Amino acid sequence: MSKKGHEKIVRRLILAGADMNLSCPSGTAMAVAKNAGENAVVDILWNEKKSLRLGWQYWRANIGF
Repeated sequence: MSKKGHEKIVRRLILAGADMNLSCPSGTAMAVAKNAGENAVVDILWNEKKSLRLGWQYWRANIGF
């Protein structure tokens, strides 16, 4: 499926501030990508969520929250 450019679109949506946690009747973006066999998109979403979690932990540690 990456031949269709889904990876590029997902990256652009993330950079534009799309909410990866929004849900539709089919589930979250990650669930839909996984069910569709879009492994590259799943990796992008997973890595983005991981970097957001690490960023929050870094911010919390430095601010003392």
